[in-house]
Amino acid sequence: EAAERLEAIEHPETFIVLNNRTTTSLAAGWFDRAEMIADRLVSVGETLGPVWAPSVGGVYRAAVSAFQGDVEASRHRLVRAFAAAQPEDGHSTLIGDTELITEAHIAILEDRPGSAAEHAWELVAATRAVGEPHGLIEGLILLGVIAIHEGDARVASRYLFEALSLTERLGHRWLQHEPLALLATTLLPHDPVLGTEILGSLEAERRRDRRVLRAIVAEVIDSAWADLAEHQDPHEIDAARRRGERMPFEEALERGCDAARVALHRSRRSDSDEGRATAVDAVGLMSSGG
Repeated sequence: EAAERLEAIEHPETFIVLNNRTTTSLAAGWFDRAEMIADRLVSVGETLGPVWAPSVGGVYRAAVSAFQGDVEASRHRLVRAFAAAQPEDGHSTLIGDTELITEAHIAILEDRPGSAAEHAWELVAATRAVGEPHGLIEGLILLGVIAIHEGDARVASRYLFEALSLTERLGHRWLQHEPLALLATTLLPHDPVLGTEILGSLEAERRRDRRVLRAIVAEVIDSAWADLAEHQDPHEIDAARRRGERMPFEEALERGCDAARVALHRSRRSDSDEGRATAVDAVGLMSSGG
């Protein structure tokens, strides 16, 4: 469907490039840049494309607002985006993934975990069906955030480790930052020093690259810091944080994944011994093509 719709655009290569750059900027935490490119995408769609084309950029605008935590603006932008398309146009697959991501963010921000999970699972299923790894990674990150909010760090770590495994296969470092940060928060209760060092490393990288965490990730990290401060010596936390700031990203990634791998191995053995299966195991089969 996406290929057929792109054929209706006078210069599809321009549209594709702008679409990919917007996706990259959002995932990397460069929201101002994503907003600027989305504006350009709307303009190109209005000038070169059919009636539905401007909606693609419009939905990206809504996603930017959702990533920044502005629910009202995001909803308003979604309404405007779909007002630009005729009802008979339906939802292009160029729009659908971003809409699901945006709706999931809104639901998390509004504390509606059930609705957020529905959108996230729909995203996982849709992107797995067409072999689109970036959307699958995004769905896993969302499921990880939801599990953390529900107090299930074990399940969250499984989603996030699966997301990181996919990013490593793609070789896209800009996709690894947020799932690693979220994974580090799940390590804090059991290994506060390592979790703090990883978060410190990622903080330093964000400052260097001028990245901004999306609101739902920043909230999880802020909450994790607050919980840690109640149970750990602040001087020890500060020392670990400073050590982490000197830790290269590659080391933080390796150590975080190693710790998660060990924990997950123990968790799966426990589940096997007790005859339990979890939803995330199905995602693992999906992402590996099983």
